[in-house]
Amino acid sequence: MRHSFLLSPSNFLRFSSRPFLSTYFFPNMPFTTDGRVHHTGIANEKAIVEFLNTDSTSLRAALMPTGYTARHVGGTRTKTDIEILNETGVSCKTISCKDHKTGTFDWLNSSAVIQGDLDAALTAGLGRLKAAYAVHGSVEAVRKAVDDLFATHLRELSSETIRSLLSAIYTGYSDYIIVTDVKHAELVLFERSTNLPELRTFEGNEYFLKSTARAKTSAQIWRRSSTGEEVKTNLRIRLVLNNGVNALLGTGSTNKCSVPCIKIQQDNVAGFLESVVGPVKETYSAASAALSSPEAASAEVTVAV
Repeated sequence: MRHSFLLSPSNFLRFSSRPFLSTYFFPNMPFTTDGRVHHTGIANEKAIVEFLNTDSTSLRAALMPTGYTARHVGGTRTKTDIEILNETGVSCKTISCKDHKTGTFDWLNSSAVIQGDLDAALTAGLGRLKAAYAVHGSVEAVRKAVDDLFATHLRELSSETIRSLLSAIYTGYSDYIIVTDVKHAELVLFERSTNLPELRTFEGNEYFLKSTARAKTSAQIWRRSSTGEEVKTNLRIRLVLNNGVNALLGTGSTNKCSVPCIKIQQDNVAGFLESVVGPVKETYSAASAALSSPEAASAEVTVAV
């Protein structure tokens, strides 16, 4: 049975969590592995705000006429990380921040987009696995069974469901995106409205997934045109537990709850950045106190994780 749940833009805007709380790799800003990702991500978004308000030239010229300022937004119910305010303090532009060092970045990371028959099937399946765990007590057995459950339902997503997810991301996204390109030590700004064709989707195309045995709970998103041409979108979908199996079973040291979530990720980020229309690029350096001193930028932020 194919899963179909059509996600309206209003529901996406209301329910979806911020796609990515990232750790920006500005000079001397190391990757954190001790559970402070949310804390550091917000601190680094604040560092970009400070950069825009002080040392930036190219990005500031593109975004902020004289008298305009940047303000950090953040939070888990919005995709906007930064707002641009006009002379009277009214928000007139929104920005989402992404980080790229290696691998992918997220366009979507949300449990609320799982609706309808898929939500019911996953809830019932996970309930059975938790009941079985109470008998056999094997976390690894549950882990494998969760992967099998999610892989089965991922393969059953319909073309319209995939299209709905992609188009809702585009409709609800910020006006601009800033990607921190770590390899080239630069910030890349581009406008949503002139980019992201694969998120806008293509009418008349059938959307389908290609997966491998090794990556059971993720798959590449492809589309097939009316002439039969198959196109790789360089987007990836994942169906995973947001807090892992231990939290699902109530045995985690931090979280005691874990629910299914869908991620839409950008593959081949280097190629994606090369394809951006009208990018504005600016090298970041130690000239900005906020960028060269992450400790100062993060000292005022406290986020429970």
